[in-house]
Amino acid sequence: MNSLFSQVQVGRYTLSNRMVMAPMTRSRANDAGVPSDLVVTYYAQRAGAGLIISEGVYPVASGKGYVRTPGISITPPCPKAREERAMSATVRLPHQPHWPKP
Repeated sequence: MNSLFSQVQVGRYTLSNRMVMAPMTRSRANDAGVPSDLVVTYYAQRAGAGLIISEGVYPVASGKGYVRTPGISITPPCPKAREERAMSATVRLPHQPHWPKP
C-alpha cells in the first residue's frame, strides 16, 4: 500500500507526496492584480504539499472576474518562494462571467 507521504508520478510530473491542495480564492492581490506579500507567505506555508493548485488567476485584464484577484500577465513574487522550497504548483484558469459595464 502506498503511503500518503510517498512520491507519485502524475503524467510527466513527479510529486514529492500525494497531498494536493485544492484552489481557494484568497483575494489578496491589489487592484492591479499584483499578489501581496501575504500571498507569498500563504503558499510558502503550504509548500509541503505534493501539488498546490493556486486560486483562480486571470490571463488578461479584460478577463478579471472580480476584485483583488491575481493576474498571470503580471510577474508575481511567488516563483522565488516556490524555488526556495522546491514546491510543485500550478494555476487555475477560471471562466469568469461577463460583467456588464455600468
